[in-house]
Amino acid sequence: MATTHVKQVIKETIQDQFNWDDRVQAENINIDVADGTVKLSGEVYNYSSRMAAEEDALSVYGVVGVENNLKVRYPETYNVLSDDEIKFAIENNLKFDNRIEHRNINISVNNGIVTINGNVNFFWKKDVVESYCYRIAGVVDVNDKITVTPQGEYSDQDIASDLDRAFRRSGYINADEVKIQVSDGEVTLSGKVPSYVARIRANELAQFTTGVVNVIDKLILR
Repeated sequence: MATTHVKQVIKETIQDQFNWDDRVQAENINIDVADGTVKLSGEVYNYSSRMAAEEDALSVYGVVGVENNLKVRYPETYNVLSDDEIKFAIENNLKFDNRIEHRNINISVNNGIVTINGNVNFFWKKDVVESYCYRIAGVVDVNDKITVTPQGEYSDQDIASDLDRAFRRSGYINADEVKIQVSDGEVTLSGKVPSYVARIRANELAQFTTGVVNVIDKLILR
């Protein structure tokens, strides 16, 4: 369990990161730290800022995870799109992305809250679809309900073995310091990585591994 001093150091470091990052409205964000998990609350001006704050918190040494409870409140000067316009913008982006079978994705929007339903055959495609929502003015939250149905059958052991080999090929990750657990296609990563870049790369490699349906990140920076 983190000591009070360690919690304070993590909190101050995250605050410094927010103050540095021009994408984030640091003065409106509250930070709490418990057992390495950072809880963010308060308000930001757009959804991109909400995601940037989460990225900044995850990049700090000692952080295991982030509970992002930030609310999006657009300034009155923003040209905020209507629900129908948001839906059209996301669907239009998907139509022009040849990686995504857009007919398998359904978008609905209610008061700026985007709900995504549908099915994809690789986990990384789920992340691609969600990313199209981040920069659209008017989006306040995203509920990603896409299911991943891999084509073919892949055992948990095969997934873990494939991912371990991918880690060992990577120049960012020491595979001996990362634990891979797989249950029904859901990958849990734990252990230590040397940098935020390594953490991101570990998650990407897990997402790109065939047969994976979800990724849980419990990595910490050493």
